Amino acid sequence: MATASTTTQSADSNGEARYIFINTETPMTFGVLLNVPISLALPQLTQKYHYHYRSRQFTNDVETSNDPSHDPKNDPDLDLYDDPHYENQLAKIDSYFAYLQVRDEVCRAKFLCDLAADPSSYFPASDIFLKELRPQHGPVEENPHNRFWVYLEASRAGFTGTPGHCTGLYPTCTLTPSHLLNMAALRVWQLLARVLNINFTDH
Repeated sequence: MATASTTTQSADSNGEARYIFINTETPMTFGVLLNVPISLALPQLTQKYHYHYRSRQFTNDVETSNDPSHDPKNDPDLDLYDDPHYENQLAKIDSYFAYLQVRDEVCRAKFLCDLAADPSSYFPASDIFLKELRPQHGPVEENPHNRFWVYLEASRAGFTGTPGHCTGLYPTCTLTPSHLLNMAALRVWQLLARVLNINFTDH
């Protein structure tokens, strides 16, 4: 069976003609790379009016959780510290959570666990957050007070579990990704990802 083709002609450095034959009946895929600043994407992915929760869902923490100056890392019950080798990645994660207005450390861990348990449903939020949890600067100290280790373990628990598994691991936080993320906007980005190679950047 005959097939249609097109021919293009070009010349090399010596002036000799070269021909490229293209079979027009053969399916062809063209890759397009789209670089998207995270600072542009995240505001579109967040809920404008998300679920209002209290710090760790304890009734006696209402005033503390509503105080914008309150830093959960200073909570003596948590006593977390930042691994100096991963301060840059933690700073990025903090800035991402700032868009979502999530200050509570337990809810942050649960959110990361949920993203890892079902990354395709929460793309591109899952891609943006979880890529910062790659141990790129050597072994991570396995300490429950090491904030990077806490986040890393939360994501690992999600990867090895199933959707809904994280609720049992973090029962004091009732926050879910659907409370924080604009699911309709996520679906738009997921459709775009089917035809474009999307890369989220910090610039």
